[in-house]
Amino acid sequence: MSLIELNLKKLRDRKSINFADRNAVDEFLQTEGFRPCANLECSPVHLEHEVFYMPLCFEGRFKKEGVAEYFDMPLPPRPVSPVTYTTVGLWGPLVSCPSNCKGYRNRTIARIRMAVSRGASWVFEHILKPGEFLWAAFWARLLK
Repeated sequence: MSLIELNLKKLRDRKSINFADRNAVDEFLQTEGFRPCANLECSPVHLEHEVFYMPLCFEGRFKKEGVAEYFDMPLPPRPVSPVTYTTVGLWGPLVSCPSNCKGYRNRTIARIRMAVSRGASWVFEHILKPGEFLWAAFWARLLK
């Protein structure tokens, strides 16, 4: 089997994704084209009578092939253009993660960092901040 036939077969398999089904898009994001990254998610887009799920990279670093090169990729702070979400079936199968992504963060490590940062902020808010009042009272009494 030639390399061209293998690429065509792989492209045919990638184009058979139902972007109205969240499970199908999640399975698509688990394929070899994507890395298990904390910046990658399946984002719902609500239309008037339909809900689409599209791949979303918070860093905007998709490797685009074919017609996907001409579409603006969705980024969370800015609104998604109607052309982008109505054509997710065209450009969705043609995106993947670049092999040397600068913004790559392992999901497990990202979850651990998130838990540590939440714990640290809780300690700051509930222990250290109230302690500031005690220290202020101590120094005010001492310097009085």
